[in-house]
Amino acid sequence: MRNGMLSGMLWALDTTIMGFALAALLLTGSQGAIPAIAAVLIGALLHDASSALWVGLINGVRKRISVTRAALGTPGGRRVALGALLGGPVGMTGYVIAISYIGSAYTAVLTAFYPAFGAVMAFFLLRDRLSLLQFFGLTLAISGIVGIGYLTTTNDATASNPFLGLLGAGLAIIGWGAEAVVYASASQTSEIDTDIALQIRQSTSALIYTVVLIPLLIWWKFPLSNINLNDLWLFAVAALVGTLSYYCYYSAIEKIGPTRAMGLNISYSAWAVVFSALITLTMPSWWSVLLCLLIICGSTMTCHKRTENN
Repeated sequence: MRNGMLSGMLWALDTTIMGFALAALLLTGSQGAIPAIAAVLIGALLHDASSALWVGLINGVRKRISVTRAALGTPGGRRVALGALLGGPVGMTGYVIAISYIGSAYTAVLTAFYPAFGAVMAFFLLRDRLSLLQFFGLTLAISGIVGIGYLTTTNDATASNPFLGLLGAGLAIIGWGAEAVVYASASQTSEIDTDIALQIRQSTSALIYTVVLIPLLIWWKFPLSNINLNDLWLFAVAALVGTLSYYCYYSAIEKIGPTRAMGLNISYSAWAVVFSALITLTMPSWWSVLLCLLIICGSTMTCHKRTENN
């Protein structure tokens, strides 16, 4: 359980740092929806590429680069690469599209259901079942996230294209939910450990972002001079925190299964409120505090009977 909860805490910190990094990525000359989407996609590329470098550095020190290259040709390695495609470019791109067309609050509410989709996949593909108490905990956590999203909708942008927004949110739900199940399948049927899996995951994601993003930037005629290179260190810091989060997340998937790991990971919604309050020195509303407690309690309940395995 500890690893799953840590993955949520670290992902919330990663998200907070990424918020500052993305705000600094573009100079004030960029206007319009496409530059905003481009900024987030460039940010995702920089994040995953930096994370791949961090993992590569760790594996290099441990002399495991050759092991990683060999793992790429195995069925387990290909499954991890598939999970990277689903969780990175598919899930994250859908998330960006949803934010652009229906706003961040509605997107947060909708994409919070990715553990539910993942739970259904895990049930049919891996026979991973939740007890009644664990299912109740997952429902509480998702309800808390929906509540926090509802509190922020009054300050969110009006939906400009609900159809595209819902399509993007659907891609995020499917991509993120499927990633956990695919990785769980790979870890059960191969000897690929977390270090190797994370190297494959982040490298594959960064490569796909590069292949897809460069033609899009050319098509959009996006001026690369808008990118502020002085703040790239923020992405490196965020990537380091994100790498630690993924280590914990993948470790939790291996130990307690994808459904419980996802249930703990979505606690990042609550921890994000905590980190935001600490950084901005503002006290959140009592409703936000109660909903955060609901999320954390619900997330903890999702793996109640498996605590001893962590």
